Amino acid sequence: MASFRCAMRISDLLLESTVEKLLLSLDENNLRALSEKLGNDAPSPEEPSHRLAYSIWYTLYFHTKETADLNHAIRIAEVTLVLLAAGSDKETTSEQALTESNLSCMLDSKFDYGGQAMDLDQAICRAESALTIASPSDAHVSKFREHLNKLKSKKDTLSETFSSLDSENKWQMPSYIFGSKLLCMGYLRDSYIASGEIHAAIQFARMAVAETPQRHPERCDNLHKLGDLLFGSAIYKKIFEYVQESIDCFQEAARISVGTSDHAICLLQLSETWALKYSWEKDISYVENSVSAARQALQCIPEGHEQRAKYLCCLGTKLRGRYERTSSPEDVEEAYRTLNEAFSLDILEKGVRLNCGTQLATVCVRKYEITKDITFINKGIETCESLVNEDKSSSEAGECMHVLAQLHRMKVDVTGTHSKSETDKAVEFARKAVDALAEGHQGRPNREANLARLLARRAKLFHSIEDGVEAQEIAWEVLISTTDTDTTRAGILDILIEFESARYRQENEVVCLELLLEFAQNALDEASPNNRNYSSHINNVAYLRTLSGEVSKDPNEIESGINLLESFIRNGQDDGHRGKQLDNLGFLLEKKYEMTRDRSDSKRAIEALIECGETPAIDAWTKVDVAYRAAKLYIKDLTWDAASSLLEDAVKLLPKVSPRHIQHKDKTYNLARFGGMVSLAMSAALQAGRSGKRALEIIEHGRGVILGMLYDARSDIARLRKKRPDLAKAFVELRDKLDSPVSSDPEAPETHGSLNPFLAREALQTEFDKVVKEIQDDPDFRRFLEPTTAEELMAASESGTIIVVSASDSHSHALVVTPNEVVPISLRGFRLSQIQYWAGKLKAKDVTRGQMYGMLRWLWRFLVAPILNSPIVIKASAGEVKPHICWVPVGALCALPIHAAGNYSKAGPLEESALRRAISSYSPSIKALLYIQHSRREMDVGCRTDRVLLVSMEKTLDCRDLPYARQEVDLLNENLPSEATLIKNMPLKKDVKEALPGSSIFHFAGHGISHPLDPLKSSLLLKDWKDDALTVEDLMTLNLDESPPFLAYLSACSTAVIKDPKLIDEGIHLMSAFQLVGFHHVIGSLWALSDEHCVAVAADVYDEIMKSNMSDDSVPCGLHNAVTRLSEGKFLSNRHVELREVDEDEDDLASWDLSVGDPRIWAAYIHMGLRNVPEPRAPIDEAQVSQT
Repeated sequence: MASFRCAMRISDLLLESTVEKLLLSLDENNLRALSEKLGNDAPSPEEPSHRLAYSIWYTLYFHTKETADLNHAIRIAEVTLVLLAAGSDKETTSEQALTESNLSCMLDSKFDYGGQAMDLDQAICRAESALTIASPSDAHVSKFREHLNKLKSKKDTLSETFSSLDSENKWQMPSYIFGSKLLCMGYLRDSYIASGEIHAAIQFARMAVAETPQRHPERCDNLHKLGDLLFGSAIYKKIFEYVQESIDCFQEAARISVGTSDHAICLLQLSETWALKYSWEKDISYVENSVSAARQALQCIPEGHEQRAKYLCCLGTKLRGRYERTSSPEDVEEAYRTLNEAFSLDILEKGVRLNCGTQLATVCVRKYEITKDITFINKGIETCESLVNEDKSSSEAGECMHVLAQLHRMKVDVTGTHSKSETDKAVEFARKAVDALAEGHQGRPNREANLARLLARRAKLFHSIEDGVEAQEIAWEVLISTTDTDTTRAGILDILIEFESARYRQENEVVCLELLLEFAQNALDEASPNNRNYSSHINNVAYLRTLSGEVSKDPNEIESGINLLESFIRNGQDDGHRGKQLDNLGFLLEKKYEMTRDRSDSKRAIEALIECGETPAIDAWTKVDVAYRAAKLYIKDLTWDAASSLLEDAVKLLPKVSPRHIQHKDKTYNLARFGGMVSLAMSAALQAGRSGKRALEIIEHGRGVILGMLYDARSDIARLRKKRPDLAKAFVELRDKLDSPVSSDPEAPETHGSLNPFLAREALQTEFDKVVKEIQDDPDFRRFLEPTTAEELMAASESGTIIVVSASDSHSHALVVTPNEVVPISLRGFRLSQIQYWAGKLKAKDVTRGQMYGMLRWLWRFLVAPILNSPIVIKASAGEVKPHICWVPVGALCALPIHAAGNYSKAGPLEESALRRAISSYSPSIKALLYIQHSRREMDVGCRTDRVLLVSMEKTLDCRDLPYARQEVDLLNENLPSEATLIKNMPLKKDVKEALPGSSIFHFAGHGISHPLDPLKSSLLLKDWKDDALTVEDLMTLNLDESPPFLAYLSACSTAVIKDPKLIDEGIHLMSAFQLVGFHHVIGSLWALSDEHCVAVAADVYDEIMKSNMSDDSVPCGLHNAVTRLSEGKFLSNRHVELREVDEDEDDLASWDLSVGDPRIWAAYIHMGLRNVPEPRAPIDEAQVSQT
């Protein structure tokens, strides 16, 4: 009955007979079960179930003396107050006041047990609140006031009793007031803590421990509180001497608390204190002690306990810390299991959850380093992003963002995709992580180093000068200020070394080479060989020695750096960075070879690069890069066979460098590094004696990788729909999601239920690959989305000979593709440097009329004439007055007007021009031709609409007026017979996108721009182009192949131009974008057009189209005839004010036949698309293909 009477301290507790019997019988299990059931019901005055629940827990506390029961009662009472606060009636207010008073009683009991001043102060606060809430007529007001007075009296008595003692004999009180003495000490200790006077608090805590007998129940608690104070002071006040005293406190507390609930808490804090001591003294035994204490603490916490997650997190963290010292995979594995279990539990405390998730993400990084399984990086990213979305303001969130930035950086490095979107995200998180810590905080340099690394990477990959400057400023500040010679300094030196190297190679000067070498050497000397960053220190010193040798022109200094790195690679253990080390070694040897021209250096460099490429953990981007570099070294020694093998393997990897799931802009960034490689691969193959078919497959696999994936995914669906409609539907849905831009909206369909849209797209890619595999398992679709074979490529030439042209400064070739053979033609004297010269002149609009005639004669002499006069072309075009030639130029040649080549000198024969000899079309690749040919065959002729969409932009914001644009559209409207013509004068982007589906012809008369850096941003300029331009990327998301349109006529400037030479082989521009979305024919331009002449050319083309009833031959023939007439001066005068950027020289024109019009006017127009579509060949025999 004593326990029951204690519970009656709660005012007016009303118990039903069942509860009373349970209380009297002290059946703890039934009491706990009943209280939990009552606690789930909403509180109300009529049914005070929550009050019954916390009353039962309070009763249990008096019986068990377990603080957990008391804390449970307090939590239920607090929840009850929150729920009651929503009410406003008189009964609810009365119940609220009663609950406040009951909570005050519980807090008073908590103070009596623990002696913490905060609990007594809170008890007084709750009692005052009860008195304030209660109405004057409430029957309990007098009891509330009496209870409050007792609490205040207790506080006053404790303070007076303690302060009245003589200072020298303060702790020599008689034993009969010992309990009051401890309460006084506890109260004053907590008061000093609250006021920030930690040293005074420690003194009182020490007194409390000294005066508490060994077996007194309060001794453990007093030891624990003293240990806490010492631990906190050691961290924040940097008082090292306190650490060991804190350890002694927790060790004794753990010893005397065995068998109690306090034992686990003491062990947990002991583990943290040993970890702190290790961080200062670096003695491995302290790490072992920390792990041991954390493991013992966890053993005290049963499964299902509400605090288990906290203890699991502690052990996992300590295991991770031990791994950083010992590099033991077993520690990482156990840490991962432990933290994963903790994070999966229902963790109530936000701080514990945040810390646990951050530690788990960090361990995921280590798991990846050991296993090279990228799923661990993805798991870490998802874990951190879910936590950051929950809490973006706390200090723990800052650490989480720091880890998240590291994970994004690793993801970019590991995948080799060099995603700008993920890099930007990593920089954003790294900057927030730095801002979360105040200046001078001990953890800030490490976060600043991470930010500097990310800024440096973004500067290098995406050519950002601002990022480079900021990265160097941060790096120098961290390097000079930090004393950490391990992780932070290793990463910082990487950054500064790279910038110093770039400065030397670009500006031929060094600023701080000797200082960096001193820092790097000191870091290496102080690092342990077993340290996980040791390889980084080796790399830094080796690189700086090599750079120093380059500056001083001393090959011996270079060799000393090379020997240091090579010796480490050959003798050291594989720490997961072997591939990177071999890459660096190859680079250093390349630099030495450039100085010495010693073939042995070239051989060593090739061996290192090839070994790097064979390392299993190396990403696709690095594999391609090292193969490309090694092949160029082979070519310098004329070792063509080895170079061809390497380049062919590299070309096959290009689709993995830019996988389907990443954004189109990131694909272009990744491929830009390898501009020119495909031309070199074709040249090397032919020089090595490979067949024309083999060379054709190489060039087609390596060019237009981005467009090629889109063409592949949009082809051959009709046959699949007929046989496997289920797979066709799944394929199309996943394809469309992957082709769409990345969304940051977690609710968007393509986010796949993930907070991270990039991880969601990876999941979509995995599903897409599974569907493709299932399709390929069908014998009829074994080659679905497989690389196109030479035989399939040759089939595209049924509608006319295809000529692929590739040039280099050593060897240039053309591949003449016919239905039966692929014949290579060597183009002697046709040099890449000359092509680049003329392409640059056209791009800069720095070409006179006379120079244009000279360029066209050069093209005729060294390119077009040797091809058209070759036996294979003559044979293929036998019986045709003018054969239809489809040109597939490679590299910088894409910018030159091959179709206009000719000898236009006064002495030149009339037949010596491409216009006289052939009808020319262009294509970014043969695969593009196959796509539109297939689309044409599959199209139901009856599904073609007669609708024509005409768009004119005679006035465009911030551009010169085009007075003839409206005239051009009006003329077409009068002459086209369609009754469904839509005329859009100065429309918005959305108007055009809505009208394109269902239009058979789209004619645009206005301005077009080619973006200088990103071809995906090239656009047609509509009314709202400043805010929302109609870009190539917008067009690539459209899909009109359900009802493929006939013609896109782009009467605009530079619609076939790619200004970034590194991306020219991708063939991404406005014309190819319209071809991709389904248009069978596209007419556009290689440079700026004359507005005045566009009207007549368009009229001539459409006249031919209407006469031929929109046949496929009519478009290329119509444009050919129009350009021929324009070159003969048949339309208008050849004055061309807009394009004459340079002055004419009369002598420059003296030798040319001026009856031929200005090529700058008529040579700009080109056609892409079909001529006619032959009947499809019989399916290719799979066995024959495999044998081939």
